[in-house]
Amino acid sequence: MLLLQYEFDLPPSFDMQAIRRRIEAKRHLFDRHDGLLWKAWLLADASRLPAHGNRYAPLYLFEHATAARDFLLGPLYAGVTQTFGWVQPSTGPLLGAAAPALHGARSCTRHVIELRSHAALLAHSGHPPAARAGLLGQASMLDIGRMQLRLFRFWDHAPAAAADAAEGGVVFEVGAVSAPAPAPAPAPAPEPARP
Repeated sequence: MLLLQYEFDLPPSFDMQAIRRRIEAKRHLFDRHDGLLWKAWLLADASRLPAHGNRYAPLYLFEHATAARDFLLGPLYAGVTQTFGWVQPSTGPLLGAAAPALHGARSCTRHVIELRSHAALLAHSGHPPAARAGLLGQASMLDIGRMQLRLFRFWDHAPAAAADAAEGGVVFEVGAVSAPAPAPAPAPAPEPARP
């Protein structure tokens, strides 16, 4: 599985309600995206949490690299770059055995750990999150191109409450979660009639 996130820093005067409207208008486009396990529509709103500025930073979990490639080469990503500009996504394998279920997620904290040695990579690569009130799950990405560990924790409470758990990271609001329904299985072929 592969995590992918792109992020746009938006001006302080940017109307973040426009991002929320965009989410509502576009989320249905991901209902049948082949190979997408989920998309968390993340945003940071400076009017609610000034320390993080205005940001739009969707996070995707793809089943395999081909699905991520098809997304990046397709019309949905082209539309994002036409609207917000060009950006280099962070991408890498999901560390750990399971992806978190995001049902009920209202906020997400992200920590970026610079990996400056092999020992640092080993120290941070396989620890499940400690149980904490409101923590729904965690997804960790090894961004090989930047040699960073990106740790995403999903919470059942609002961003202002999650700020206490951010520990120096960024706090995002989860505007929505898209979890495409699997394509229906083809109907079995009718059995030939017996004489």
